[in-house]
Amino acid sequence: MIGGDADALASIMSDRLVHISTTGTVRSKEEYIDLVRQGDAEFLKFSVDSMVIRQFHDHVIVTGHYTNLEKYHGAVLPIKHGVFTRVYEKRRGQWILLSHQATKTNH
Repeated sequence: MIGGDADALASIMSDRLVHISTTGTVRSKEEYIDLVRQGDAEFLKFSVDSMVIRQFHDHVIVTGHYTNLEKYHGAVLPIKHGVFTRVYEKRRGQWILLSHQATKTNH
């Protein structure tokens, strides 16, 4: 999402995506992509600090820790640390995001 390429992001998301932010906001793919297109949310920095991938045939569950710096509605937010869970499905040789949930942590 750094750079705000909504089309590239949309191409790796399921049309039935469920995206849950650290605030508990639940968004569909369309709602999340609209947020990116409008420029209301932009990651200035994003790093995955640790990650574990568990594969189950054509599905993977990815968990990990991240750090980010985000601009939201024009305001740069404090650096955020969190954990995430993502579920992907392999379709026609490409991994597609089905579900994402993030939880803010103290580190």
